[in-house]
Amino acid sequence: MNHRPIAAFLALFALGPQACSPPPSPADAAADARADISTDVDAAAIDSGDATPATHPACDSLIDLETMGTVGDGGTAVSYMGDNIETPDGIANALQPPAGRCDFRVVKQRLFRYRLRGNAALRVSTNNPGSDSSFDSTIFIARTPCNAAPQVLACNDDDPFASRPPHVTLSLATTGGLSAGTEVYISVAGFYPAAGSGQDPNPMGEVGSFVLTVSEIPSRAEGETCDSSGRMNVCVSGSSCLVADDGRASCVRNGASPAARCAEGQVCAEPLECDVRRNTCFATSTMEGAVCEIGESSNRCGPGLSCATHLRGERRGRCVRNGTRGAACATGDAGAAICEAPLRCAGGVCKLAVGTGSVCNVHTDACPAATSCVASAAGGGFGTCVADGSAHLSACRTGDSECDAPLFCIVDSSRERTCRTVGRASGQRCDNRGVCSFEWPCIVDDPSRPTEGVCRLPGELGTECQNDGGCTGGRRCIGRTTNTNGRCLLVVNAGEPCDVERRTNACATGSSCVRSGPSGATGSCVANGTAAGAACRTSAPACDMGLSCATDLGSRCVRSGAMGAACDPRFNTIRCASPTVCAASSFEEGRCGTATMESEPNDAPAMTTMGASGVFRGAVGRFDIDCFGVTVEAGGSVFAQAVNPNGQCTNNLVLDLYGPDGRFLGTDSDAGPASCPRIDGAVFSWARALSAGVHRVCVREPNNNIVGAYALSLAATSR
Repeated sequence: MNHRPIAAFLALFALGPQACSPPPSPADAAADARADISTDVDAAAIDSGDATPATHPACDSLIDLETMGTVGDGGTAVSYMGDNIETPDGIANALQPPAGRCDFRVVKQRLFRYRLRGNAALRVSTNNPGSDSSFDSTIFIARTPCNAAPQVLACNDDDPFASRPPHVTLSLATTGGLSAGTEVYISVAGFYPAAGSGQDPNPMGEVGSFVLTVSEIPSRAEGETCDSSGRMNVCVSGSSCLVADDGRASCVRNGASPAARCAEGQVCAEPLECDVRRNTCFATSTMEGAVCEIGESSNRCGPGLSCATHLRGERRGRCVRNGTRGAACATGDAGAAICEAPLRCAGGVCKLAVGTGSVCNVHTDACPAATSCVASAAGGGFGTCVADGSAHLSACRTGDSECDAPLFCIVDSSRERTCRTVGRASGQRCDNRGVCSFEWPCIVDDPSRPTEGVCRLPGELGTECQNDGGCTGGRRCIGRTTNTNGRCLLVVNAGEPCDVERRTNACATGSSCVRSGPSGATGSCVANGTAAGAACRTSAPACDMGLSCATDLGSRCVRSGAMGAACDPRFNTIRCASPTVCAASSFEEGRCGTATMESEPNDAPAMTTMGASGVFRGAVGRFDIDCFGVTVEAGGSVFAQAVNPNGQCTNNLVLDLYGPDGRFLGTDSDAGPASCPRIDGAVFSWARALSAGVHRVCVREPNNNIVGAYALSLAATSR
């Protein structure tokens, strides 16, 4: 995906804030987002027509992976190392995927031939160790014969499984199930924007070295269980992997159910309809109040209705009349967008109208035209309506003068255009709402304040190692593997001071950094196995007497904590005896306590699991949000933190805070230990100096996935 990278943008510093490109249209942004998805196209639904397609010169240069690739994984995977530097330039010289099928064009193309060894699906990737991270690659897979009208089976621009941010440039595409002996050809090429997308080509990203892998993964028959992510297996051709509300996934015949792919001829069983662009079936309700799903979903509202919810992040809502609060704007005279008074149409949605300079809620309110609701703090729900282009995080203006100096207009990974403060030099301060020059990282130097940091060059202290594994200033690249770059740190010896967070240094082999007191991240290097928080020894005994080796915590030695004993929510060095869990009361402090189970239904602030300060246990299903209430005194603060029941942070959760009036106050996804979500009045202004009453903290999974279990610490503190 070809966002304007910060590095390229900063080359325009000399031209001033007016140098940034105009915004994409909503349709262009949607098309760019679709290009990120590994598009599995049902082979049976491909209409090749009666005419024989013309040949294409690029087909004369197919590389046979059977003879030129390296076979691995027992014959079910092939790899190839190469580049596209010497390939013909210009999109006319490349075989293009069908317009609208992959939402991108290609340039500087290499083509490969592959024959399946068994009945399987194909996973094709350039996101492998050895590929240039600057290469903005694309992949499409098509059936042979190779000609000017490719029968595309799958395509991808940016690997959908890769972590974000940063922006992903390498690719991964997966087909549906194919028969043994099926011959396909694979295109690996540079990204070139689709016609009419409004995106600019990025010549620097069109070429690079790559390691191509082609893997055969199992396919599942109709009715069998399947992996909804497509990582482990896929459904056979003619069926789709659908997830039920209980979380179980199974292969369903195409065209038969909402969210399934359309059947051959892009049709679905009545009364379902086929979304031709997305190639999926959907149901439509014409009744107000009917349950629906937000967005281009499988359960939609009929003409004149919108799927609306007043809860941030909720994916399931109710059908309401257009023009009402939270619904799409209605159509008035001469096609004008209108809303019922006192609402205003903003971004196509009816929201509560507020004036310039007034306090606004970023989720529910609409500022006047040419103004933006700018939150007063990171993650905050309330802010002020300010003129576009006039403040940090305001929307960019249209036209040549997009932002007031010294702000610059930045297009982020979600295609939003906002004016940002840019840290131009190493050592300048930054925050998680700003950017650093040339895509340098903003390094958090105090984990207790995760919204603040400092700009650093790659290779400097605490940053990722350079692409060649190098670091500057005598630092060493620690933790580098085939899949990660590692970090540049100083190495310290046993007995010397160290940083438990490993932001600046790491202990020498055979020793671990254990903090010296009950708070902070300063410690000393001790021999493995000798203290809580140290790594376990590789030989027996793994830990000294009084300690145990917790393999689920990365093989670290821990102490056991009884009911009521102090625990360590920051570094998890004390394991609370089952069934108790660590109830955190702050970033550093907590006590082992018994968790209160959530009480369903608690899917909205008005339906909360109530309780005093303490710890709660729950689980998040599909379309599920869990809300918990805590009473706050006037001027008080809220602390909340969500982790796995064992204290680790492998779940992808978000916490949202709502006031007594139900209005959204703020949100966080990664301010806690190990990037767990945390709401803390000591960090966020929107979580302190609160009004008296019951405040609600809601737990959700942002991608609508299932979270089997979590522990939520919740506390109200006085002013």
